[in-house]
Amino acid sequence: MSRFEQAVRLLGAGLLALVLLLPQIGSVSAHAVPERAYPEMNTAVPVMPALIEVWFSEEVKSEGTKLEVLKLDGTKVDMGNTTLDLQDPNRSLVTVGVHPGLDNGAYVVQWTSVSAIDGDSVSGSYQFIVDPTASPQALPQVATQQAPVQLPVIDDNDDSNSTGRNPLLYGAVAVVTGLALIGLIVFWFFRRPSRGKRWSDRPVDRL
Repeated sequence: MSRFEQAVRLLGAGLLALVLLLPQIGSVSAHAVPERAYPEMNTAVPVMPALIEVWFSEEVKSEGTKLEVLKLDGTKVDMGNTTLDLQDPNRSLVTVGVHPGLDNGAYVVQWTSVSAIDGDSVSGSYQFIVDPTASPQALPQVATQQAPVQLPVIDDNDDSNSTGRNPLLYGAVAVVTGLALIGLIVFWFFRRPSRGKRWSDRPVDRL
């Protein structure tokens, strides 16, 4: 078999591997993470609302999806009635009630979501502050589905730190990198003989 035929087979095998990998890359889905919330994430509101609302980035399941509201000392202040809003056409709005008469200060919303698309579960948290001097905030508009400027703060030991990244982008980069690597191998394969004797003139044991 000639060197040219070997190089062609090597290139073909590499391309076939990349083609087989593409469907797996395309099937990767981002986790369901909070896109927006009320009160807004990492902001201040003048009064504590009776209901905490979180809109996730994709449809979630009611089973396993949970919101908890706590003070910084760990005291739980929600009513434990996490509810998936079935009136939401995207099935991405999740709410939980909080007890009345809560003090001003910082609160933590701990969330766990179960994606209705791939069943993946992911958890994280964010904060908001109740401060009477804060400017009132309007409720997020459901129709716009706008994400907040600042994404929620995810726990350091949680693997959801990268959920905001587009997996398709990484797949495309992997494909381009693979093609470039194969091209370099083929280039080196044919370029190397020009530095000395031709491959056909070299002893077999030196190949």
